Amino acid sequence: MKIHRQHLLCPSLHFAFSASAAKQDFAQHREPRTGGALSTLTVQHFADLVKERSKGEIQINPNPAGSLGNGLQIMEGVSVGTIDMVSVVLEWYAPFVKDVNVYVMGFTFRDGDHFKAFLNSPVFADMKQQIEQKMKVNVLAANWVSMPRVLVSKKPVSSPKDIQGIKMRVPEIETYQKVWKGLGTNPTRVAWAETYLALKLGTVDAAEGPLDQMFATKFYEAAPHITLTNHLQQVFTIGVNAAKFNSLPKSAQDLIRTAAIESGTYYEKLINEKF
Repeated sequence: MKIHRQHLLCPSLHFAFSASAAKQDFAQHREPRTGGALSTLTVQHFADLVKERSKGEIQINPNPAGSLGNGLQIMEGVSVGTIDMVSVVLEWYAPFVKDVNVYVMGFTFRDGDHFKAFLNSPVFADMKQQIEQKMKVNVLAANWVSMPRVLVSKKPVSSPKDIQGIKMRVPEIETYQKVWKGLGTNPTRVAWAETYLALKLGTVDAAEGPLDQMFATKFYEAAPHITLTNHLQQVFTIGVNAAKFNSLPKSAQDLIRTAAIESGTYYEKLINEKF
């Protein structure tokens, strides 16, 4: 595996649940090979905190590997209430709340500190309010800050010209497709769960994602070159269907919200220890 540090010039877990108030079924929307991903471990930590502090009255049961559908299906599910809760990277709200696309454009933030300032800003507070109004989803925590997103490719990349015309794996998010098309690639929609095989078979030439996920997914086995583009700062969020959450006693709401926020600190600790 070769790692390159390069800034490309650019014009620019998921997890889910369904349940009763007494028991939450929590499903991770992530690729099957990511059982050791730090986000997965943090979801389990979150579930353990909730179970312990509620003395077993509230249980969150992770169901990995996208068992509740693809990204858009899960977000639609949590919006209409067929799924109660979701842990997902921020960009998956963009198809439903257009202002979030500003974050998805790439190269928006100078560094991690700049990004954290955004997460604590009135601008992001307004985005969360829009998510609640338009999707009927409450964002309980948005402090699971991950490693920046990087490029993994079958061939070395040291400048923008090296990605011209390559088949680039992108998710079902319109802004992603526009960004990578603007950079000169041929954006190709592939589900996260199928990305490893797509790289292995040559269906796509490159993909992108958080640096820690590149190791957890083992994408580097199929595409051995990692370019540290840091094109997108990354944060996992905990979102919950508003009607379901509001049906819980306030004490239960406070318990879940606090555990979600504290788990963000735990996640950052894991990131710092490993990387």
